[in-house]
Amino acid sequence: MSVFDYFRRGTSSNDEELLPLVDSPAHSYTTSISVQQTPKADFPPQPTGTMQPPMTAKFNPTEHHLSAESVSFAFSPTSHPQLPRLAVPLCDDLTHLNGQLEPEYIHLSILDPFFDVTPSRLHLAFHEADPTDSGVLTPDQFRAALESVGIRCRDEAVFQTLLGSMSHGPAISQADFERIVQKLKLGNLFEAGTMALFRGAENSNQSRIEVCDFSSKRLALYKPELRSFFTTEPAPWVSCRWINMQGHDHLNLKRLAIKYRLHPLAMEDTIELNERPKFDTYATHRFVVFPILHHTLRRTCS
Repeated sequence: MSVFDYFRRGTSSNDEELLPLVDSPAHSYTTSISVQQTPKADFPPQPTGTMQPPMTAKFNPTEHHLSAESVSFAFSPTSHPQLPRLAVPLCDDLTHLNGQLEPEYIHLSILDPFFDVTPSRLHLAFHEADPTDSGVLTPDQFRAALESVGIRCRDEAVFQTLLGSMSHGPAISQADFERIVQKLKLGNLFEAGTMALFRGAENSNQSRIEVCDFSSKRLALYKPELRSFFTTEPAPWVSCRWINMQGHDHLNLKRLAIKYRLHPLAMEDTIELNERPKFDTYATHRFVVFPILHHTLRRTCS
């Protein structure tokens, strides 16, 4: 089996750091992430010695068309169960685990730029839209930045609704930009039409997610409701969160990638079940995959 474990070095008060993991039953696949609050730190978009961002895929990237429903989900996710449909290009943009193209109803490739919400990618999008380095975006610059990461803003009324929902007025900071991109893209992975793209794929059954929230004084172990888990933050008393996904669920792996802004190359290695043991360093986390042997004693009847 394969297990991966991330060590996150935070960029905000809610950022995380990984702790060691434990093994799982033989012949199963477990994805585990341990996240811990750490002091604020700044990281360059592309530090020396880390993995380079993934090359742009050769297929046309997936796009999300901004709608009133997606704005509602971003700011009130539990009140609006109906979400907009993810816009899938007419050409085949889906890659099977063995590298062969499959019909688009199977699953979206993790290397599709839609899933890249890493700090370096969004920092680049923000700074390209802010050539004067003012630190904030005007509404027009905000629109350009959203479109550069695959969020189309063709409906002016909906775009104005989005602007009106921002807490800091028309001037959009980098933190606001990164947060709204993350929420809009995560919301699309809960839309019925998007989830239908994953049905029928191998390992498409929803895996069980278990969460352990703890601090020096309290501990809570539970199986969360998925929408609430992916769209809310831990309680204030939680100093560390351990997430364990028992199984190999492409959809929830992609949701985790967006929620924790994990590098697409690391997620590709997680989805690829035959990956060799390895250790990679990225800007905000580390990735390790290694084999685990599970020994069982066989008793014979006398």
